[in-house]
Amino acid sequence: MSKYIFKYNSLEEEKHRVKDTEKNLGFLKNQKIYFTLPKKNITDEYDEIDYKETSEHIESVWYEKEKEFDDKIKLFFNTKIEPITVKFTKYGNMGSYYPPIKTVLINKMSNLGNILKTIKHEIIHLYVHDYIEKYKLDRKNKEIVVNKIFEMLEL
Repeated sequence: MSKYIFKYNSLEEEKHRVKDTEKNLGFLKNQKIYFTLPKKNITDEYDEIDYKETSEHIESVWYEKEKEFDDKIKLFFNTKIEPITVKFTKYGNMGSYYPPIKTVLINKMSNLGNILKTIKHEIIHLYVHDYIEKYKLDRKNKEIVVNKIFEMLEL
């Protein structure tokens, strides 16, 4: 049985995501983090059918590859796989993670290969979060740790 719950942002959640992104523009640009914003009014852009179809498509592809990913995560972190929510957005940076609610938020405005890699990358963030907090690693070193684990697991 899968431990992943695939969802997509509602219009209200997207409005919040855009506000957060706009609030962090300086940081995103300074760190050279790619992000997306609405090209016009977000209410006009929001297409729930498109979000639903994207989420369902990525979910079906993910399930084909999930067992291998889960096995590698279980072995590397010596832990059981906890339920994780994978949500899709059209705005902001390419991926974010929220440890308290075991959720990753993925920007769907990329190709399928990059989206799958970003899901795995953000899930690894969830697993190393406590370590990162304990040792107070900055963003650069946090990304180095996550990318090294990603590489070691040959994801």
